[in-house]
Amino acid sequence: MNLKETLRVLLIYLAVSTVIFISSLASPSKVFELQISTTFVSLILLIPLFIWYKRCRGKLNLSLETKAEKGFVLAEVLVMFSVAMAIRIPMVLFLGMAYEKTAIVYLVVLTILLIKRNYLEAYGFKTEGFVKLVLVGLAYYLAWALPLFGMLFGLTYTFTDETLFTSYNPLIDVFIFPFMTLCVGISEEGLFRGFMQTRLAKAYGGRKALFTQALLFGVWHFVWHVSPFNPIGMLFHVLSTFIFGLAFGWFYKESGTLVPLILTHGLIDTVGAGAVLNPKLEQMEGLIQSFQFASFAVSIFILILLTKPLARKARTQVGENIFPLRKVAVASTTSTWVNLPNNSLEASWSTMGLYV
Repeated sequence: MNLKETLRVLLIYLAVSTVIFISSLASPSKVFELQISTTFVSLILLIPLFIWYKRCRGKLNLSLETKAEKGFVLAEVLVMFSVAMAIRIPMVLFLGMAYEKTAIVYLVVLTILLIKRNYLEAYGFKTEGFVKLVLVGLAYYLAWALPLFGMLFGLTYTFTDETLFTSYNPLIDVFIFPFMTLCVGISEEGLFRGFMQTRLAKAYGGRKALFTQALLFGVWHFVWHVSPFNPIGMLFHVLSTFIFGLAFGWFYKESGTLVPLILTHGLIDTVGAGAVLNPKLEQMEGLIQSFQFASFAVSIFILILLTKPLARKARTQVGENIFPLRKVAVASTTSTWVNLPNNSLEASWSTMGLYV
């Protein structure tokens, strides 16, 4: 490992994190749960990284071949996870939102380019056939969203004679979508599926890589329930996102590309933010949450069933053999519903995407 480049990457990572943290002090104004100033700064900071990559890509002596030492890779992955978590925890606890995303994009991209000396394509960042990949990502999202929302709306109206929403403001979704896709989607898919799963599969095989990154992805979400401490909500959130991690990891294994997953991730975390829940349903909180549980279980089951066929639609030539060692079987399963610490109906609706 190049110590000089490693220190360089860490310093840039800390610098970007500091700028984002300071930007949160500029203005308390929010749309949904995102501070306007911090959201814009997070997005703008992606631009210099993109420009630098375009200008320097040909000068870095990069390779598509990923090298991984079996005894070193797990430690490497855990260090990356810890470094990312070291910024994530204070961001969530002190700012109330996971604003570490852009810093993690820098961490992942610069680690691949400067330390591993690989092209980003070797870790799933492939844009060939971009329109097709976007359409597959949209289809993958709909495979989850249509049964979820359709069943939830149907059950609510059938058993309560009430609509789930009283109004919906799509402008909120429009505002948060770029952050949820370009910052959240790229950072988490790049870290867990792109970097971790690729490295682990090279050293330990596809099955262990799939399970390990999904487990870490689940643990990644415990921080939402630390303050106030909510162990039940924490357990449900970790388990639910672990299942998402398995599905998304399986998709990546079969396709070799992250683009559809980045879009799906962004849409899951976006759609529903502009909803105003029917206040009459607050009196039927237990019943509505049981509908949420049933709807979520059915939708995640359908998502898993459609993962392999949709992933193969997105399969790219570069990276098809990233996971050559074993065929992975993902057991279809159901999940539990996740509530935020206050355990209210509105809070449980806001975790429809579980910040996956």
